Amino acid sequence: QPAPRGNMAVHCGGPGSLTLCNYVMALQFDEEVKSSYNIIGFDQRGMGRSDPTFVIPECAAHMHADAKKLNVNFGNEQSIRDAAQVYKETHLACWNHPGFQLGTVQKDGTSKAFHFLEYSGTRQLAEDIERVRRIFGNQQLSIFGISYGTIVMGTYATIFSDKVNLMVLDGSVDPNSDIVSRELDDARAKQERLDYFIASCEFGNGQCGDTDVRTCLNDVSTMVDWLGEEIGDWLAPVRKVLEFFGMQTGKNIVMTTLISMIWSDFSQFSRVCEYAAKDDYGSFMDWFLAMLLGSTEYEHDLSLPFINITLGNTKFSFEYNTDSKPTSSEHADADWPFEGYGELAALTSVTQDMITAQDMAFGAYDEDRYVKFMHDLHMEYPGLGTGMPARWVQQWYSACYYWPNVTPLPPIGNPSMKGIIAGQ
Repeated sequence: QPAPRGNMAVHCGGPGSLTLCNYVMALQFDEEVKSSYNIIGFDQRGMGRSDPTFVIPECAAHMHADAKKLNVNFGNEQSIRDAAQVYKETHLACWNHPGFQLGTVQKDGTSKAFHFLEYSGTRQLAEDIERVRRIFGNQQLSIFGISYGTIVMGTYATIFSDKVNLMVLDGSVDPNSDIVSRELDDARAKQERLDYFIASCEFGNGQCGDTDVRTCLNDVSTMVDWLGEEIGDWLAPVRKVLEFFGMQTGKNIVMTTLISMIWSDFSQFSRVCEYAAKDDYGSFMDWFLAMLLGSTEYEHDLSLPFINITLGNTKFSFEYNTDSKPTSSEHADADWPFEGYGELAALTSVTQDMITAQDMAFGAYDEDRYVKFMHDLHMEYPGLGTGMPARWVQQWYSACYYWPNVTPLPPIGNPSMKGIIAGQ
């Protein structure tokens, strides 16, 4: 239907947000905006209802038989090497999956082969958005991107600048397609953020009270080191959950949880500092498990296939995961658009990994170089004992490890970038 201000293409990030982004925007926009635009979302190539799909076990490293090896001890080079083998085997199995070998018959009767994983990255999504723009009236398109969606819409605006009406990029992501420099920046930024927070308490930040944050973290680190292998037994109730999400049941997860307390509930942090100062191991362990498992029950508001949301005194009910409604990957129990999709998409990083692997210019193709990069990065940016910087980098850098990429996404703004519609 015609809209007063035309069409708006939206992408909420991920990669993997899918057409449910339409509902996200509907909640953010006021009535004037919603009544002024047709809002268009996408199940981008390889996800949701798009076919072929790369949401398959062969492409998900955490579904590998040796997935436990992804719980890396970054101070141990052999541990990093074991993880590299899992990533390598996963990527080769994914690349060689028969479902990605496509072919077509040309007008002259000859056949031509295509590999889907060379044509399903961000650049191709930008070109698909242009195809949709043409179908929907060939008028200028307003674009709105959040997080990874800023790369999507920035790429579209780079290739099709004369087709853009208005553009909003919210929570911009680094568009650099050099995975090494990007992840070094990521690790450094996380380390500096942690360092600055502790320093701000020492400057006299009133929220920190009288707690000596640096001393507290050192006390906790010393206590956890003293506990040693007992931590594994102690974390037994949550071991499977932690391992599934790639978190090592050791010191890293303890320190990461503690840092989270600094940012979310400083009263809890003060209490655990007292436990550490008094070497009260029992109280500390009880507190930690309570933080991980939670002490109260809650009722979520997502019930397939409806989302029920209350904002103030207003209630909204949205239908999704049906033939005529948006697709979501947010619910692990969702068998839509096919059985097991929700578990793979929501509980693994497969959608993020596949797009990152295709978009980055180069990754690591030598095991020794991979090991050295991750080990040295962790030594330089230990994250106050949490391993947080290296843990973050592990996913994105590893997505590009031993990936047979031949068509990376050049940096946004590169005038020589070409695509299927732009001239390739």
